[in-house]
Amino acid sequence: MVTKAKIKILSTGSFVDDRGVLSYLNDFEDFDVKRMYIVENFFIQQVRAWHGHILESKIIIPICGTFVVGIANFETTESRIDRLYDIEKFIISDKNKTAIFIPAMKANGFMNLNLNAKLLILSNRSLDKTDDFRCVPHSKNSGEPEFFWHVLER
Repeated sequence: MVTKAKIKILSTGSFVDDRGVLSYLNDFEDFDVKRMYIVENFFIQQVRAWHGHILESKIIIPICGTFVVGIANFETTESRIDRLYDIEKFIISDKNKTAIFIPAMKANGFMNLNLNAKLLILSNRSLDKTDDFRCVPHSKNSGEPEFFWHVLER
């Protein structure tokens, strides 16, 4: 049985001495990494969403740059997401020293806010196409607010 865990904001840090900078994340004791990947987009404000898992949890860490991250509950049939709901929005950056734990039973997506931004994603499961549910961003059935991925002028 899969239990519903909560989204967690994780603190990263860095140590600087005369040799350079060592960046770290020590805040994930019960997370067994099975695979990792790095995402870097060719264009600014490129949206990669929505991607959900019933069994897989992830930790996303901005290596370079700033990202808008969306995390949501979802309903699914077969291999697609039918509906997103309770969508939360986060801003993470290599500058604010945060990472996010995304538990199983959640869908996620992200958008880079600057060029050359890189996102490290750690997964606690091996690649499994039967635990891979997707929904196109901006689609009518996504359930995302109309301007979710827009950067608002202030």
